[in-house]
Amino acid sequence: MKNKTIELPFTIGDTVYIINNNEEIIKSTVTNVTYDLKNNFFTVETDKITFCSDDIGYAVFDDFNSANNKLTEMKARQKEVEEALRKECVSNE
Repeated sequence: MKNKTIELPFTIGDTVYIINNNEEIIKSTVTNVTYDLKNNFFTVETDKITFCSDDIGYAVFDDFNSANNKLTEMKARQKEVEEALRKECVSNE
């Protein structure tokens, strides 16, 4: 049987930055990382939340600047959508 190495996205004690539902960036510390071999899936527990590998790069980041850039991008996209909806409402009147 061949040994395989799995590189975990974070280790215990790492700092992560999380974009929460209130559009705030929360600093948190990793307390546990588990890997599901069957489904090729990470779960990361922090002192504030638990998140999965799908959240990395979308709502969870390893540095503040990346989290802030993503939040800025998300807010800009939200404004674009709101403006398009306003224009659509005006044109339907």
